[in-house]
Amino acid sequence: IHLFIRHLAIYFPTLVTVFSLWGITRSKVAHNLGYTFVSYLGYNSYNPLNHIDPVGVFMFACLLSFRMLGSTPMAVFILFWLMMIFMGVQIIKRAPLDHHTLLDGSRLRALAVTISGTVALFLFALLVMYMMVYLPYFLGVTPGVMAILELLREVMTWSIFIGILYLLPFPPFEGGALLPIAFGQKGEEIVDAVEPYGLIILLCLLFLPGVSDWFWSFITMLGGFVQMGLLKLVWV
Repeated sequence: IHLFIRHLAIYFPTLVTVFSLWGITRSKVAHNLGYTFVSYLGYNSYNPLNHIDPVGVFMFACLLSFRMLGSTPMAVFILFWLMMIFMGVQIIKRAPLDHHTLLDGSRLRALAVTISGTVALFLFALLVMYMMVYLPYFLGVTPGVMAILELLREVMTWSIFIGILYLLPFPPFEGGALLPIAFGQKGEEIVDAVEPYGLIILLCLLFLPGVSDWFWSFITMLGGFVQMGLLKLVWV
């Protein structure tokens, strides 16, 4: 039980931070670029509770913590995930900025909103890397500092991972809006055709044997490239 609590103590604040930053940045950029209705819906706020569902984040953190113990079969993991979905438990509360809404403005504004959350997470990961490099120099290598570094490592990893995930250019990910932005009406038709199957696509990518292996390998590869690029900036 103490290992579960240890993992949970790392995952929960990490996920709260990462998902909140993504949602806050996206909503603030949208509001400042003219999509002012996000204010009326309560999203133009720095309050994390306006952007995440703490119950959903906590349940997801528990799920990850159980998986880290290596004692939870994948079938149980999938079943629990499906229960969360069909119970209406959210992880993040996304401002309703689909591709139709975004393209009411200019394509440049739509692009800025679409990539804003990912850019913020990558910049945040860069800041965390600086902290990981220089914190031991100022505070020394103590057990407390090592615990902080472990938390920062998870924050960096999840910032990059979520940033990449949300930018994938097809529904149900945020990057699905990139197709209409890049290809206009043709891209919009593709998104409209695929969007009803978004949940099925997500579940297949995450859990279907073979497909999920390829998907996670692809995301891990992209994450490695992003991390190497950010590290080069740290050591400049």
